[in-house]
Amino acid sequence: MSPTVSFNLIREYWAPFPWGTEASGITNTCNFDSFLAHIIFLHRHDPTYFARVLNHVNSVPEHTIRRIVALYSARVPNAVYLSTQSHFMWRSMLMLDTSQQARFLGTQRGSGRAGVINMASTMDVTVFQPLSDSSLLWFVHSCSCRESVDPASRFPLVYAEEIQKVVDGVFDSDKSKKKCKQCQTTFNSRHRPFVAQTTWFIHFPIGNPQTFSHLTLLSDIPEIITLPELRTGNEIDFQLGFISYTHYHANLRVPYGHTTSVHLIGRNFYEYDGMERGGDLRPLEEGEEPHAAGREARYAVYFRL
Repeated sequence: MSPTVSFNLIREYWAPFPWGTEASGITNTCNFDSFLAHIIFLHRHDPTYFARVLNHVNSVPEHTIRRIVALYSARVPNAVYLSTQSHFMWRSMLMLDTSQQARFLGTQRGSGRAGVINMASTMDVTVFQPLSDSSLLWFVHSCSCRESVDPASRFPLVYAEEIQKVVDGVFDSDKSKKKCKQCQTTFNSRHRPFVAQTTWFIHFPIGNPQTFSHLTLLSDIPEIITLPELRTGNEIDFQLGFISYTHYHANLRVPYGHTTSVHLIGRNFYEYDGMERGGDLRPLEEGEEPHAAGREARYAVYFRL
């Protein structure tokens, strides 16, 4: 299939994706803007990408992704109009989860405008939880009596600081330190998690509160990781898509910070903030780090190649 749009440089496939303002009717969308902006880029660069990787037949979030990326076929899309449409589509998907309805029914405080939807939240709530089936990791353990395949969600989080251990096959899951209740032998771990055939992105939180370790440089984060696939045993490459950052407000009564991100586009890093530059990218100079007062790196997000 030929691309919907064609550009000379890979960076030109990025479609500006502005933050939701009160005037648009939906605001505080930054917690899912980085993710939506990046999947739109992936689609514009390769229109066959999501036809290949979205394999959950009845997944409402994946169906919503198909609808959103389909909006961006024009060479120069209407940034404000399409980002607003995307925001409402994603919010409609989140509202299907009854546990989230109360969270996203509220209106923007202090504006005097009735009916402005306030999407203030975290990426964990608005992206990773709804798409949990699309980002599964599995650990294989064995003992004297059986072999088990366990989803990573059963264990403590795998942090970005441990990515290299995961790739090198020396990572110890929490279960690998325990004994089987039946045979009393310590579980032997494959040390390298597997991905499902439906896993098209994976994410790692940055900053392990147990060890106080924290990645501080972009160069500390691997650009490509390779993991085996369940059933087929194929080695699957995942490329770093973006690192998300949270800027915390000076007013500690505000529970959520502002989310921005740094995206790997081609071989270069670009900074994205939906509230700046109309949602366009700012190239980072060679060796430049996205440091800012009050900003913390939160997640490294990888996408299947």
